[in-house]
Amino acid sequence: MGDVIRTLPALTDAQKAFADIKFDWVVEEAFSEIPAWHSSVNRIIPIAWRRWRKKPLTLFFHQEWRQFHQLLHQRKYDYIIDAQGLLKSAIVTRMAEGLRCGYDRKSARESLAALAYTKKFAINKAQHMIVRMRQLFAAILCYSFDRETVDYGIKSSANAHPVVNLPKKYCTFVVNTSEKRRRWAIENWRQLLAKMQAAQQQVVIPCGYRQEESYVRSIAADFNNVTLLSETTLQQLRDIIAQSQAVISVETGLAHLAAALGKPTITLYRSTDITHIATMGKQQVHLLSNTQHLDIAVTDVWRQIKLWTP
Repeated sequence: MGDVIRTLPALTDAQKAFADIKFDWVVEEAFSEIPAWHSSVNRIIPIAWRRWRKKPLTLFFHQEWRQFHQLLHQRKYDYIIDAQGLLKSAIVTRMAEGLRCGYDRKSARESLAALAYTKKFAINKAQHMIVRMRQLFAAILCYSFDRETVDYGIKSSANAHPVVNLPKKYCTFVVNTSEKRRRWAIENWRQLLAKMQAAQQQVVIPCGYRQEESYVRSIAADFNNVTLLSETTLQQLRDIIAQSQAVISVETGLAHLAAALGKPTITLYRSTDITHIATMGKQQVHLLSNTQHLDIAVTDVWRQIKLWTP
């Protein structure tokens, strides 16, 4: 999800340079809702790499793969841009018809990806991924952009009221992540919820996938200021976050969504280099652990929340 959201500012730049520009976007099926939130996206072509890679030997005989191939070849493109610079995205780039563009060998995240491109561009790797993608699009399409502003271009009409009952004012806690090592300790979340409850602050927590629900319920047990949300769609999550006063999140794609929606966000990171991947936008706070375990102090998070939720 993070890679998809980080691409949106590049589309906004291109749209500002060429008002009538349109993009078709090949995107992992689980995140295929996201491109539709940007007004420059004309067509979404879902791809199922995560499922297909489990059966690589039968991939080329699979009906879904043939359907994907047909969709990709319905038109010839002026430009085909590989914003990721990975081997899997390079394969799709190579399959499409049009001028294939991407990072050069030294700039791509996986150097062999550069073999798929007709035109290659040197983009400094020692930069945030959003900046790199904005520079790549600008170099390919020959325009300049304002580096001081970041506009994800999510249509205002996208921020509809979610179809769930929510408190009038609340913060959203994103406690789940696909990697368990990125989780904050249950006791830390409970201490933070206790502080929120004492301050009469409401909290909304999405439960995530069904197998993660018991973990979330163990965090929220016995608190009366928490609304748990089960079986939420990506669109609902977007709208829930859009109405939040603030978001407190572990390192996951929803933190980037909160930044894209302009919400004050505290993101908790393990000890790592976040120079290239941290959330980008207004009122973004990055708390970095001193170790590979997420040992950020509850008091540090609470101090920032109080600034945003008087």
